[in-house]
This record gives sequence, C-alpha cells and structure tokens, in this order.
Amino acid sequence: MKISTEERERIIAFLVILNELPIWGYMLSLTVLIIGVVMFALKAVVVGVAIMLFLMITAKAGE
Repeated sequence: MKISTEERERIIAFLVILNELPIWGYMLSLTVLIIGVVMFALKAVVVGVAIMLFLMITAKAGE
C-alpha cells in the first residue's frame, strides 16, 4: 500500500494535533463519539419500534 506525500503530511498533521490536545481534548472527542453512537442506536430502535407497530396495525387491519 503506497501512501502519497500529501496523505502522509495530513496524517502527520493529524497526529501532531492529537499530540497537542490536552486530556480534555481526548475526553471531548470521546464524548462526541459516544453521543454519535448513542444517537445512531436510538434512531435504530425508534425505527425498529415504528416498523413493529406498523406491522401490528396492518396485521390487525388485515384480519
């Protein structure tokens, strides 16, 4: 796998930024990540429940 110089520079810059971040920076990014995952999970659950309700209603209407 060949990495171009531009990509390499971008990776180095990213690592430098990570290095410069104090511990609260890590906490912040971790919190954002966790919130993103939770929101995604909640959305999936809501959609799942909505589909279940829809199926139940259509089954009742079909009887």
